[in-house]
Amino acid sequence: MLKRTARIVFALVLLILMVALLTTLVSMRKRTVTRGYYYSENEIKKRGIDTGFIHELNIKRFYVRFLDVDGQLKGSGFKKSKIQVDWSVFPEKSEIVPIIHIAPQTFRNLRSAQELKTLQDSLARELHAMADMKKTGFVFPEIQFDCDWTEDTRTSYFDFLKTFKEHLQTIIGISSKIRDAKISAVIRLAQIGHSATLGVPPVDRGILVSYNLGGFSLFSDKNKLFDLETVKKQLEGNTRYGLPLDLVLPLCSRGVVFRNDKFLCFIPELPISGVDSLVFLDKKEALYAVNRDTVCNGTSLKNGDVIRMEDISTDLLKQYARLTRKMIYGDSLNVAFFSLDTGSLRRYTRKELNEVYENFK
Repeated sequence: MLKRTARIVFALVLLILMVALLTTLVSMRKRTVTRGYYYSENEIKKRGIDTGFIHELNIKRFYVRFLDVDGQLKGSGFKKSKIQVDWSVFPEKSEIVPIIHIAPQTFRNLRSAQELKTLQDSLARELHAMADMKKTGFVFPEIQFDCDWTEDTRTSYFDFLKTFKEHLQTIIGISSKIRDAKISAVIRLAQIGHSATLGVPPVDRGILVSYNLGGFSLFSDKNKLFDLETVKKQLEGNTRYGLPLDLVLPLCSRGVVFRNDKFLCFIPELPISGVDSLVFLDKKEALYAVNRDTVCNGTSLKNGDVIRMEDISTDLLKQYARLTRKMIYGDSLNVAFFSLDTGSLRRYTRKELNEVYENFK
């Protein structure tokens, strides 16, 4: 009897050790990380883009803001505006992910299934025209939709997503490059934190946006552009979101200006590293007080204004990479930098950004 018990105990211990070893091996396995570049400007052109930098970082995938739908009915459809894109910015054989931004109001204004179909048809034809352009070396692995949906727009938006790909298949003559693309959606951090009520979009993949977390207009010294503690709180209890997720990381800085403790405006691309040398600013703990009337980066400031600096260091990006690496599962991951323009490049070296990418593996 004792020998039998010992054998059972030995077998259980051996099983536990094997499970532990397997878990360790899985966690040690490096995933494939595809490097991306996320454009959301109103106009995309070569000026201001360091194409050599793109090449040196080995960036393969480009998320390109392509079309905006603003939710206003215009005749038999919705008002759209196409982003001006200089396609020569992108290397031959690039992976292009067109982004279509749809205002939530669009789905509040939909009155029938026919209007939904008309919207889908209109967007499909715009995508076909883009894919059919002369520069045929591009690959279109995904079509991405960006809509900050809420509980009241969830049903209409999800119906749109669910049937969009099916609708593509029915359009005669649609480019095969577009017809076979996967469908993805932008996922905001709050939508993960409230997935029980907001649901999970019926798409192939999501891309997680963890910056601009809200509350920027509140007078405080807390960085609202990117706050790792807020990200932790939202993600820690939601380690298994219902979609494979990719990531977009911000490379930008800004000054948030307050007048009489009320939000006034942003000063874009104001790096914190150079702020201490500005003679018109006095540092007061984590904030900066303007000590004279002046102009900074085209913004008029008055004596007494207060500026909160919001910047993202490579150390912060690496911490974020280590945090999300544990929570986002899968053998492959697309990681894109956002706002990678000349202003951003002055603050990050190629070595630093390569190290950030490597932290996701």
